[in-house]
Amino acid sequence: ATSTAVDLIASLGLGDCGPVWFGGLGSNRAFEEAINSHLPEVVDLLDSAHRAATRVVELNRSVLVKMAEELVERRILYGNDLSRYLSDVSCLCDEEAGVEPT
Repeated sequence: ATSTAVDLIASLGLGDCGPVWFGGLGSNRAFEEAINSHLPEVVDLLDSAHRAATRVVELNRSVLVKMAEELVERRILYGNDLSRYLSDVSCLCDEEAGVEPT
């Protein structure tokens, strides 16, 4: 996650500095520049992603519990089973649009 955040900010120019390029994806120079100049922005990006991921898990807790219960019982879920569960998954865009979680 950290290297992805660094790449977004220092290699792809998607940070507060705008379209600034400090080296190719995964480059040491981009990583050093991100650490030296953009560390708060990297931390903010990681924190935002963590909050979003936590919210998605919270929104879909009931689906995850049902899936876990079936896994305990059967020890495996096949494609159709997974598709059935995944069709019940809510995303953050659903929450923002007022769609009720299942």
